[in-house]
This record gives sequence, structure tokens and C-alpha cells, in this order.
Amino acid sequence: MSQVVRFFAEGGSGMYLLLLLGLALVTVAIVSCVSRDEKLRVATMIGFGVVILAGAALTVHGRSITDAAIVSVSPDVRERIREQGYAESNRPIELAGVLCVCGLVPFLIGEARRRGPS
Repeated sequence: MSQVVRFFAEGGSGMYLLLLLGLALVTVAIVSCVSRDEKLRVATMIGFGVVILAGAALTVHGRSITDAAIVSVSPDVRERIREQGYAESNRPIELAGVLCVCGLVPFLIGEARRRGPS
């Protein structure tokens, strides 16, 4: 459990918003799986895009914070701080990927049901 807490702490406060968006995506994907409504299918596809874009934006934001922080640091430790900061700033896009995979499974099951024999 402490690894999950550390994962979220490294990613920053935006991780909680990303988690909320991702859980909404998974919920819509599950409902889309059991429903044949075309609007839910489109909403799920839009949700995938929103979650990936939010994860990418948070990653870029984390990297910009890292770059701003190392300006005033001595050159001998600058690269170590940059390496650690970039590793931590990758957490949002990693979470976005996991959430999209979790939403992709029910979405693909629903698509298989739609295209299969009626």
C-alpha cells in the first residue's frame, strides 16, 4: 500500500484528478459494454482521449517544474535531480495508461458483442 501512496505523491496532486477521470472512463466503458447505445460508445472513446491528454499534460507540467527547479542548483547534482524529477513526472502518464487499459477491456468486450451475432 505504501508503494501506491508513494506513486501518487511522486506524481503530484493532479494524480487524484486523473484518477477521477480514469474511474469515470472505466465506469462509462463498463456501461457501454452492457448497452448498445452508440452515444456511450462515443463517450468512451472521448474518455480515452481525455485521460491520455490529461496524463500527458501533467507529465509535461512535472517536467517543467523540474527544469525550473534545477536552474539554481550546482552543475554536479543537476543531472541526478533532473533524472529523478523526470522519473517522478512520468507517473501521471503511467497512471493514464493503466486506466486506459482498464477501460479498454470492457470497451473491447462490448465491441465484440456489438459485432457478433445478434
